[in-house]
Amino acid sequence: MCRHRINIKNEARCIDVEILSRCLEAKLTVCCCSLSRDKESSEWAETPQMAKENRGRTLTIIFSSRVCDDVDLEVGNLIRIHSPWKEVQVGGKDEAIILSAYFSQISS
Repeated sequence: MCRHRINIKNEARCIDVEILSRCLEAKLTVCCCSLSRDKESSEWAETPQMAKENRGRTLTIIFSSRVCDDVDLEVGNLIRIHSPWKEVQVGGKDEAIILSAYFSQISS
């Protein structure tokens, strides 16, 4: 679990993902992730329609281990991304990269 305290009010504003692949870029970990199917109450599943549309969606997420250096970012692990995060649109595509500083591992 990340050692930094996370405001309980923001707990509802999170994204649960499963790491599909990872690589190291400088001091950052870049992961290809899918939205977790176990939790449909995440930020991108506010309504049943949004949950259906986003289920299985693949995201590129850049993790900064400088803040949460004790979380194991390995393929297959479930990770909860806590707010605030930054979503950056890539070019003209309907694709976004998420920049995450606060995250924790979910026990399976």
